[in-house]
Amino acid sequence: MARHRTTTALLLASLLTSCSLFTSLSGLREDGVDGPDDAATDVATPVDAAPDAPDSVADAEPSNPRSAAYRAAVLADGPIAYWRLEETAGTVAKAEIGAVDAQYRQSPQLGAEGVAGSRAVVLNNSAHLKAITRAFAFVDRAPFTIEIWVKPAAFGDLRWLMSTEPPGFPRYGWSIIGYANGAAGYEGFAPEGGPVVRYVGVPTLTLTRFAHLVFTYDGTKLSSYLDGIIRETENDTSPHTASGDFYIGCAAESPDTVSGCASGWAVDEPALYDKPLTAARVAAHYAAGTAAP
Repeated sequence: MARHRTTTALLLASLLTSCSLFTSLSGLREDGVDGPDDAATDVATPVDAAPDAPDSVADAEPSNPRSAAYRAAVLADGPIAYWRLEETAGTVAKAEIGAVDAQYRQSPQLGAEGVAGSRAVVLNNSAHLKAITRAFAFVDRAPFTIEIWVKPAAFGDLRWLMSTEPPGFPRYGWSIIGYANGAAGYEGFAPEGGPVVRYVGVPTLTLTRFAHLVFTYDGTKLSSYLDGIIRETENDTSPHTASGDFYIGCAAESPDTVSGCASGWAVDEPALYDKPLTAARVAAHYAAGTAAP
């Protein structure tokens, strides 16, 4: 039986009327494991592609104008890693920038409808993506931006949306987590491992609608954005820890298993940067991702 982890964070549950409510949440990461995380189950399941999408893997130059405009907005800000998730078959998520491809694990559904007329990936059961690299640790007080579009299928459980946490205790690295109440947040851990030392969150997401999540850090200030709007900022000079491999949609429970999976959620356009994006650039990405056809 997979071992559970505990996460404690201060969540921001703000309303559009500018009211805000802080609540303390503790929960157990629950198992999302169907079996070993090995090649035997790494067969991606294709679904019907977007109407104007080609039949193979991601194009270097998207033919869809909205998709091309979103790609251009991201590349203009110099990400160190970016996966478009445009594949319709296979087990490799090709890196749009950088040298780190990701692997589709546990049969995600490829070719689903994504943002800006692109494709996305649906993570059923324990399906996830994994990149075998420690390049995204952002150790000490290194600046960063973490960006992803997610479409929730259900709330009620903890779901690891992106993670560099290695298996076991104490906890190291960082994670983007969807909480049971529908909010989401960034959690980072102390150098010696263990308790959360960095936290910043966003209010409740909307079921079955893509949300644009961005978390930035400039060495002293940690900020969260939801749908192009800054939601919370915290002063933070605590150091960041080393990390494990990079996951999207689950967290590592052991070297061969995963848990806390975002089953049924769709993910799209994950990107990482070694600098904090400005509020204007975050808003520009959201605008490009939601432009009308």
